[in-house]
Amino acid sequence: MWDRVLLVSILAASVQACVAHSARGTSGDDGEPESEPPADVAPAEPRPAGAEGCAFAEGIGPERLGPAMPRVSAPDGVTVRSAEAAVELAADGGVRVRFALDLANAGAARAEARVGYAFRLQGSEAEVKPSDGVAFDGELEVTRCAAASPPKMHAVFRDETIYATVPIEPGEEARVEGEASFGLSRASSASVVLGQEDSAAQNLKNFKWAYVKDDAYAAIADRAKPFYGAIALVAADALKVTITAQGKPWLRGVSYEQNAVPVQAIGAVQLRFGKGEAPSAVAFEYNPELDLGEELAFFRKLAAARPDDLRAQIRVADLLRFGGDPAERAAALEKLLAAWDANAKAQLLTGRNDVRAAAYVALVRSLEASGRSADARKRAAEGKKVAESLDATSDLNRLASRWLKGYLGEKVD
Repeated sequence: MWDRVLLVSILAASVQACVAHSARGTSGDDGEPESEPPADVAPAEPRPAGAEGCAFAEGIGPERLGPAMPRVSAPDGVTVRSAEAAVELAADGGVRVRFALDLANAGAARAEARVGYAFRLQGSEAEVKPSDGVAFDGELEVTRCAAASPPKMHAVFRDETIYATVPIEPGEEARVEGEASFGLSRASSASVVLGQEDSAAQNLKNFKWAYVKDDAYAAIADRAKPFYGAIALVAADALKVTITAQGKPWLRGVSYEQNAVPVQAIGAVQLRFGKGEAPSAVAFEYNPELDLGEELAFFRKLAAARPDDLRAQIRVADLLRFGGDPAERAAALEKLLAAWDANAKAQLLTGRNDVRAAAYVALVRSLEASGRSADARKRAAEGKKVAESLDATSDLNRLASRWLKGYLGEKVD
């Protein structure tokens, strides 16, 4: 996905040298000298980012700025038993991530885990301070560091890290809760296809075959610019991600539909992943400016006029997920799959942009919701073969294939 300027709440001054300190909760440094850890503590060793940079804990960044759950750096024997992320979307592109992680220490010695974030901010991003938007609940020791790149470097950047140190007794568990705030900018047009990031989205305006070049699209183009984001996840034995849009029908796409569970709330989607299932990130797209019903009515007409335009067909299917009839969505997905082979290559929907596995998952779920179980099983068997023929390293294909096998009653590893 292309670079976007991601906005966060900032302080006016930028940091020119590394300033590291520890605190209790969100309070300042109390000036007390650091004490040596007890001999039976197994610490997570820090890894230096460079001679003049922050010392990052192994496994905690630095990463590109964007919505994320905190990373965990811990010695062997410490695992993430469960993790939850509540992603709250605001009308201005603000994203608040409330997180909760349960850590378990199966080792024989007391251990320390570090839980937090690290960012490498490039160019103009170096003026922002994302760590200011991170807070941990309770009385935890919190370490912060910010370091600018040396003045002699041509590639200007600034590193930031913030993490909480969590002591865990042998055989015990510890819970870490907190929140982090991020911001998104608007995309020029739809950025997802069946909830997955569309790697060609940035350049659609350059292709004559794209619906964004259709004269009719100009009627909604200014309001059809959604916010796009992807929350980076953490591996856990059980993972739950809930995305909410202030109780309003703003969502236009959320990836990994097969992992969605029913939730009785408008403008909300919840995904659950078991051990070894979690993808690296969950993509989402939302639009607080263009009414869902109006956008759906427009794309119904556009897709009917452009039956070979796969993205127009996909947009109808995506929108119907959040506000439409399952039977209509099944019919739209059938049309999409029927037109796929003849148009996918020309329309840049191959390789990692091949979302047929997601299309079959959506189709099977829609057929089931329409009371057509026999048709659903038939299409699931077809979809399983397609998913297994695609890149097995892709989270999209891996999870879709797993779900389709389970739906058909086959053994799932």
